[in-house]
Amino acid sequence: APTSESYYEKSYKALRNINNLLDQSKNYTGTENIDQPVGQALFYRAFWHFFLLKRYGGITLATYAPETNSDMILAPRNSRYEVVQQILDDLDEAISRLKNTTKSSTGNNGQVTIEAANALKARVCLFEGTWEKYHKAKNDKFFDSTVTDEKIRDYFNQAVAAAKEVMDRGVWAIYNT
Repeated sequence: APTSESYYEKSYKALRNINNLLDQSKNYTGTENIDQPVGQALFYRAFWHFFLLKRYGGITLATYAPETNSDMILAPRNSRYEVVQQILDDLDEAISRLKNTTKSSTGNNGQVTIEAANALKARVCLFEGTWEKYHKAKNDKFFDSTVTDEKIRDYFNQAVAAAKEVMDRGVWAIYNT
């Protein structure tokens, strides 16, 4: 059996690079506004955590760039609920930082926009709400009984609100043939 798995390894390498940027941004003393690159980094941290969540469920959260002797290196997995909460926290902060810094267009040079952050938030909430609802209905071993119907509804409501934000900005439209 292989000693590493590419999905896991590539994701944590990306998370380390992202967290390096975020760690360095805390020490920034310049006068230029850095909300856009920090917002984009938070978006990508949420993206990679979501990528891992879909494949593995609970994972070890990477919210800082670890040193070689860091506790994170051998830390146990966080619960899927902690992972989802971190993803949503990162997306909320990304949305806050991107709201006045990016202009959405087809020529935005690959920059993450507020619409992309809201779209990812909608996807995460729809995924997690559906996962929770399905596993609760099955009453299987993966369902955490502390997750209430209210929490499941909250995921769906957040998905609707985030999708509505994308639609209401009027930048993108549904393609009709």
